[in-house]
Amino acid sequence: MPEAVRALGDESIDAAVLLGVLARLREGDLTVRMPHDWTGVAGKAADALNDVIVSNQSFSGELARVSRVVGREGKLAQRVEAGGLGERWRAPIESVNSLIDALVRPTN
Repeated sequence: MPEAVRALGDESIDAAVLLGVLARLREGDLTVRMPHDWTGVAGKAADALNDVIVSNQSFSGELARVSRVVGREGKLAQRVEAGGLGERWRAPIESVNSLIDALVRPTN
């Protein structure tokens, strides 16, 4: 049994489920989730991974929205909004918005 699983004792994480979720996530499937019915440490780990996946899904959706409204619809004042993404997304959001500003500036 892997050391990380052994250390949790009775609250062990099903490694096959975890690997399955991580494999789908690595392939870009942001709809995948860990089980919601796990309890204890395993449940907290599953919830934390699900939170990270949801944040990535939200960020991806926001990037797609801005791509559509700025790039296709020509609404040059639109920018990526943090919404409920939190502080950890500030740097990538600022980077994307700076890129849009730099690209839009010559056309204004």
